[in-house]
Amino acid sequence: MSIKLFLPASLSYLTKGTDLFEVNGSTVGECLNQLVSFAPVLKEALFLGNMLHPTIRVLVNQESEGLQVLAKTLNDGDEIQIKTERH
Repeated sequence: MSIKLFLPASLSYLTKGTDLFEVNGSTVGECLNQLVSFAPVLKEALFLGNMLHPTIRVLVNQESEGLQVLAKTLNDGDEIQIKTERH
C-alpha cells in the first residue's frame, strides 16, 4: 500500500531537505516505523519511548487523529502529514 508522508521543514533538515517519502504500511505506526528505517535520526525527534513525542502531531488526509493515531488504519493513497508544535 503506497502512502505519502510529508515532513515539516523543522524536521526535513534531518533528512537533508527531503520532505516527502513514499512509505508502505497498513497503519500510521507501521508507516512511521518505515520512515525511521529510512532515516534513523528521526526516531529521537518523533518518538519518546514507544509513544509519539508530545510535540508531534500527525494528520491523516489533513485530519487530526488524536492520541490513538499510531493504530489508525490506512488505505492505499492516503497521506500522512507530520506537524511539530512547541510546548
